[in-house]
Amino acid sequence: MEAARRRGLLRDDAGYERCKAEVVLFQMPQQLTTLPCVILLYCNLTTPIELWNSFKGYMAQDFMQHADAETAEAMTFYATIEKSWKNKVKDVAISL
Repeated sequence: MEAARRRGLLRDDAGYERCKAEVVLFQMPQQLTTLPCVILLYCNLTTPIELWNSFKGYMAQDFMQHADAETAEAMTFYATIEKSWKNKVKDVAISL
């Protein structure tokens, strides 16, 4: 398996993780909430739940000003679903 990955025959999610790390480093809130939506909708991740888990803490920080950590995480999840849904609807409308 590792040999196939080194030859470029298998993909991993390292590129998405590097992208996330850059957005988190520069603390760009709009991109921080948009990036996971775009990656989860349009990229073929091998481990989407791991990417979500690595993003959710950073994304929830905005909501933590108004709620406890658990509620902020739930609010983040629903906000991401809503944004993903809007992006997908927009793409369908454009393709019509």
